[in-house]
Amino acid sequence: MVDGRTNLAKDISQLIRKTYGGNIKVFKTEIPLSVKAAETSAVGKSIYSYDKNGRVADAYRNLTKEVMDNEQRTKHKSEIIR
Repeated sequence: MVDGRTNLAKDISQLIRKTYGGNIKVFKTEIPLSVKAAETSAVGKSIYSYDKNGRVADAYRNLTKEVMDNEQRTKHKSEIIR
């Protein structure tokens, strides 16, 4: 989770991408820090049922799409290499 309001969080995100981005997959999607996300644990619901149209739910949807797209690309590359 990233608090996009602070320069420190922005700097750390950039540093992670710069330092590790060449060695591991660092996804573009960042999950925003949110009280709503923290509340989901207290009420025992997923973010999708608690605040389905909120920015955290949107971010998780985007991250899921990114992960799935990456998996498809990785799978396709391995099939080509064989």
